[in-house]
Amino acid sequence: MKQNKSIHADHRKRVKARFMEYGFSGFEDHEILEMLLYYALPRKDTNIIGHKLIETFGSISAVFDAPIHELSKIDGISEHTSILIKMIPQLAKVYIEDKNAEKASLSNYDEAGKFFTTKFIGLTNECFFVAFLDNGMHLIDCVLMNSGDVNSSQVSLRKIASQALEKNASFVMLAHNHPSGTVIPSGDDLSVTKACAAALDIIGVKLSEHYIVSGEKFMGILKMRASYE
Repeated sequence: MKQNKSIHADHRKRVKARFMEYGFSGFEDHEILEMLLYYALPRKDTNIIGHKLIETFGSISAVFDAPIHELSKIDGISEHTSILIKMIPQLAKVYIEDKNAEKASLSNYDEAGKFFTTKFIGLTNECFFVAFLDNGMHLIDCVLMNSGDVNSSQVSLRKIASQALEKNASFVMLAHNHPSGTVIPSGDDLSVTKACAAALDIIGVKLSEHYIVSGEKFMGILKMRASYE
């Protein structure tokens, strides 16, 4: 038994040394999960669990996106361990946002689109963000306004307008995600865009764009409409 423990400890030591030298370069997906789980499961063979997670969910991103109750069905994965797994995409999101905090000028269409893609990291339900910008298109604040299906009856135009006034914004950008994978706007997406632009126009604030995001893909509704006019 002591020999098995020694072999187990030596294996973990080699994996950690490999990571410290090369990062995750060359690691298989299950090996990344194996190492992550060292810190929640110090006495279990996490290589087996890493394999099982990939086999069950299909990819490492699908593992991180899986609900806690689904992760907890895997043998060896408790709620405590599931929470550790769910922390990873959220930590990535915080890291990226913090690293780019001083670069938050959204005057460029592509840069603004990339800015919003980071907002949806780790979010598997539909969410609606509003960014408030000054007259130089620099970010004042970005707020999660709604979580759930985005349609004209659920988006509070009054709240968006009042916060734009409160924050002394000159421009507003909207963004929401399509978990289904498409960035093609729905009829509700077009209605929300039109209604928000009209509400902001009354108070002298311009709607700069409404982005639809899916993974790393994005599309601006106003830019899309302009290309057809």
